[in-house]
Amino acid sequence: DSEHHYYATAKEAFNLLNNHQRVILSTNSAYSLEWARLNAWARANGESLNNSNLLASSKYTFDIEANSPMFYLIGAILIISSGVVLTYFIRNKKRF
Repeated sequence: DSEHHYYATAKEAFNLLNNHQRVILSTNSAYSLEWARLNAWARANGESLNNSNLLASSKYTFDIEANSPMFYLIGAILIISSGVVLTYFIRNKKRF
């Protein structure tokens, strides 16, 4: 089988995805052909990809990778917000 390595490569790439990325792959219409092909390859190799578990788990998780820009943005917002609140209470200490 000269095309067997395609499934192995796709499976390896799929396994490297986080839950959020897997949900996007399995539900976004832009990737419907790719998702269908990956499922067909899995079935042809006696395996299956179950996206229902991924959908259930992704509803309650918030995946942000540690070195992503979003991680730093959220951290900066938290630090600035804390500073603003602390400054407010220190300046208005006389009122309490």
